[in-house]
Amino acid sequence: MGKTIYAGLCAVVIGISAFGAFAQEAPVFFKAPAEGTVLEFLRENGNTLLFKVEKVDGQVVSLNGGNRYISFALQVGNTLSITDEEGAKIAAIFPLEVGKKVNSGHTFKNPQSGASFPQSDSIEVQKIEELSVPAGSFKTWLIRTDIYGNNYSAIRRCWFAPEVGFCAKDSFEDSRGAKWARELKSVKAP
Repeated sequence: MGKTIYAGLCAVVIGISAFGAFAQEAPVFFKAPAEGTVLEFLRENGNTLLFKVEKVDGQVVSLNGGNRYISFALQVGNTLSITDEEGAKIAAIFPLEVGKKVNSGHTFKNPQSGASFPQSDSIEVQKIEELSVPAGSFKTWLIRTDIYGNNYSAIRRCWFAPEVGFCAKDSFEDSRGAKWARELKSVKAP
């Protein structure tokens, strides 16, 4: 009788272990939106923001207005100077897996003063979340980036939607009081 109970428990444990293996999400690889795609975002103040994908080079996506992003990390204008090596560190967050962490460094250039400051990023895929935004419902991977610099810190959150190739929602808050959030309003393919 004892052997039967032991065998039954082993079967349950093996069954649970096997279920756990099947319940894991497959890693998500980066896929950029097609050139010509227009991403429209709704900011929390009601204003809209348009990004048009002008060029795709691996995980570096060039947008209108001189903006670009590397995998998920939006680089606004010329405020950041990122070498290919630093960009590769940011891109290393892909394939996305919950719990995956990477660190990178880059130089922030103040557009007003022209001064440059080193910054470091700690990037982590925190969880998978179903998300509804004006553009629709998406399965997203929440990527949190903690940014540290010269007397400065910030937190950026990106709910990355693989089917869009960018954040369906993102938010930013820094130690100087800057704060914003936006949600994807529409995606227009070329």
